[in-house]
Amino acid sequence: GIPALGPDRAPQWPAGSLGSITHSQGIAEVMVADARHWLTVGLDTEQWLSAERAARLCRELLTHEEREQLEGLSDIQRANRITLIFSAKESLFKALYPITGKRFYFHDAERRETRSLTLLKTLSPDWKLGATIPFRWRERQQGVLSWIALPR
Repeated sequence: GIPALGPDRAPQWPAGSLGSITHSQGIAEVMVADARHWLTVGLDTEQWLSAERAARLCRELLTHEEREQLEGLSDIQRANRITLIFSAKESLFKALYPITGKRFYFHDAERRETRSLTLLKTLSPDWKLGATIPFRWRERQQGVLSWIALPR
């Protein structure tokens, strides 16, 4: 069945399970894991941003250093990279919020390496400034799917 929502609108998974839900364009996707083996998971899908929309959202979604990494890219490459980073940061929030109880924002993490995000603030004693969290993604025709799955 469909998990209930908690007071913060986060899904409430059955005992012994954890998971993440994403949806876009009428399609919902879910990642569910055995809590004995996995600490947390986060899943997000985003439609490719247009070059115009990506340009409007760039400062809201990306740090100064991430914006510098976009230099030299074509408009479509830049839009796709912004979409990917946006999705990865959404996956990060979905993975870390349930285990830290702390809200954080787009500028609180940074993509410094191709397959990881680095925290720019401390969220909890286990998730400190400088922590690096790996993420994966798949490009699709209509957008990108990103996920984080951290084993125990």
